Amino acid sequence: MNIKSQLQGFIATAFTPLNEDRTLNLSKVPEYYRFLKQSGVSGILILANSEDEFLTIEEKLSLATAWRQIAINDQDFVTLLFICENSVEYAAKLVRHAYELKMSGIVIGFPENRKFGKVEHIVKVCQEILSKDVDMPVYFNYVETGEKSLDLDVIDLIGAMEKNIPFFTGIRFKSRNLQDFFACKNYKNGEYDLIWDAEEIFLPALSLGIKTSTGTQFNYLAPVYERLIKAFKDGDHFEAIRLEGEGIEFARICKKYGPGAGKAYLKLRGIDCGPLKLPFEDIKTDQFMNFFWDLDRLNFFSNMVR
Repeated sequence: MNIKSQLQGFIATAFTPLNEDRTLNLSKVPEYYRFLKQSGVSGILILANSEDEFLTIEEKLSLATAWRQIAINDQDFVTLLFICENSVEYAAKLVRHAYELKMSGIVIGFPENRKFGKVEHIVKVCQEILSKDVDMPVYFNYVETGEKSLDLDVIDLIGAMEKNIPFFTGIRFKSRNLQDFFACKNYKNGEYDLIWDAEEIFLPALSLGIKTSTGTQFNYLAPVYERLIKAFKDGDHFEAIRLEGEGIEFARICKKYGPGAGKAYLKLRGIDCGPLKLPFEDIKTDQFMNFFWDLDRLNFFSNMVR
């Protein structure tokens, strides 16, 4: 049974708000939510950032609850929970929690740097995680990037999922393989949702008809990507390419300053999500100032206004 979710727009991969002692700062969620809404973001993907791997199961449950509670009356704002656990029991607990919270859907992933064998085995593990009465959209996190690659044929995966996972709805396509993406899009005349997750090549995917995309850059670059889509639809391909270049340059600068750069930029925009969860290292004070000047030199503050 396929639940037609029909996701649209930009879904930000959320940063986890922390206090200075690195405990959860759930009081920051309402402000963060309002900031994303004002930026044109249509939803949030929770627990999908790198630091979330180091949260306890209790912290993950609490964070999911906080986001759902703030958005529960907003029918236009999607709340997706990313579930990627070393423990099948913990994964099942998060699935049940998402269902009880009436979240928009769940994205099932497998821990990185592990090979799990054939498609049939992956489906079996998913069946263990998912309760039979959990009637909510289920997406699978398909990864094909370096060591994180699942090394699977994605069409075989979709075929097995649709036969064995009752509420399978689609794929979060975390790959730069446009050929595979196009094959998925054409599978059974586009029956399944495809969530794009490679902002740095957003324009090529746009030409193949993507309708929704997840990524950390939508926390702050949604206005740029809105203008990119408009330029593409208007046939102004030079402007669309220029705007894609802005996104790539922003990603390059963030990579230069390490994993703390994303939270640092949000802080510059007035949303202080605190430090990173250990063992990640925060951006240092001198780096923070250099980061600011690198962005200011390229007008990345005025360009973010919707």
